[in-house]
Amino acid sequence: MGFAPEYVESMWLMLQQDKPDDYVISTGETHSVKEFAQKAFEVVGLDWQKYVVVDERFLRPLDVDRLEGDCTKARAKLGWEPRSSSISWWRSWSRRTSAVGRDAKKARPSRGMPRAIPAKPGY
Repeated sequence: MGFAPEYVESMWLMLQQDKPDDYVISTGETHSVKEFAQKAFEVVGLDWQKYVVVDERFLRPLDVDRLEGDCTKARAKLGWEPRSSSISWWRSWSRRTSAVGRDAKKARPSRGMPRAIPAKPGY
């Protein structure tokens, strides 16, 4: 995951090249969905474990354990590099779209935002 304007900049740089080529555009970071959930709930002062339930039926056992992009070629040929960390833009986005400044527990999620599901006892 990364910051969209930085990806758009990389696309523009690709289009400026004399010959088309393939590039990996990435932050070079790895983060789990769990980590993003923790950070998002942290922004609004809530314990993510009280609201998120993991349904084992939706886990994909054949997925690779770690995905990390290497943007070395984009750095060398395009002069492009990520300027924002995934976590910093995620926190920024969470703050803008959350109910910070109001009572987050009573706030209604905005349209298009997933609703948190209260965890069942024992999770």
